Amino acid sequence: FDSYKAGSHLAQSNSAWTTWSNAPGGAEDGVISNAQAASAPNSLYISGDNDQVYPFGNYTSGHYTLTFNYYVPSSGSGAYFNIQHILLQQWALECYFNNDGTGYLSVGGGTFNFNYPSNAWFPMEFDVDMDNDQASLTVNGVTVHNWPFSYQQGNTNGVNQLAGINFYAGAPGNASGTYYVDDFVVTEVSAAQVGEFAVDAESLTFSMNPDLTDSQSFTMSNPGTGGTDFNVLVTYDI
Repeated sequence: FDSYKAGSHLAQSNSAWTTWSNAPGGAEDGVISNAQAASAPNSLYISGDNDQVYPFGNYTSGHYTLTFNYYVPSSGSGAYFNIQHILLQQWALECYFNNDGTGYLSVGGGTFNFNYPSNAWFPMEFDVDMDNDQASLTVNGVTVHNWPFSYQQGNTNGVNQLAGINFYAGAPGNASGTYYVDDFVVTEVSAAQVGEFAVDAESLTFSMNPDLTDSQSFTMSNPGTGGTDFNVLVTYDI
């Protein structure tokens, strides 16, 4: 966040980010702040109506880590974020922070408590291995919980897909949260299995006299590492 101007909105500064209603520059868009920073001079400040979203791209395979630094002021009501299986539809987990240095992870219908230092920066790490359907959350160097990533926040019947993270200005008890985020990094530990499309002829061109038939052949293939769907559309110039 250091390359953006303090006071500007994040999604308006970087199109990789958006907001819940896809409204960069509006009230949902978090603010670049120089009031706190884990790495000077700037961080992302979430408060009020902020509802920041980072879409990962709907990964269904591969292994990724998400790391960032977090700061929760004790003068506020706490903090909150969630990670989603299906963007804006299905929650993979919810993470709540009280303003007294305690918090809890909500996933799979269970609650898992942790401690963190209030009024101080601390590291967060989310590890997700979709090839083996495993995930873990580490707060301030302590692993809070390991679980099958396909679990939803409230049950065990979710989709094994990584869609996005949502930094919402929430807090425990439906309070309005205030917090800072810095040094946001997504790392590809092992690549996703991605389907590809290949064809040995980009076009087939021939002409025929009336009442004759002809045939042409070509080969389509998928040289990628995952499955893919593709459609064939035949067009005619008459």
